[in-house]
Amino acid sequence: MTGEQRSAFETFRSVVAPLRLRVKADAEGFPISPGRYGQLEWHDAGLVAIYSQTMRMLAKLLKIPGVRRH
Repeated sequence: MTGEQRSAFETFRSVVAPLRLRVKADAEGFPISPGRYGQLEWHDAGLVAIYSQTMRMLAKLLKIPGVRRH
């Protein structure tokens, strides 16, 4: 695990910690949190991206601090 990936995991976990989400590594080694309707992904320093094909879930997910639509 590189320093960038380690830093990404620490930042990602701090953002999604209040939600008690499962965090795992994607194919490139960066953190993601898979879910039923999509997934949260580490995007950039302090930012989390949302991927969902269910439009009604986006409004709820966008209320999470530090999350933006991807």
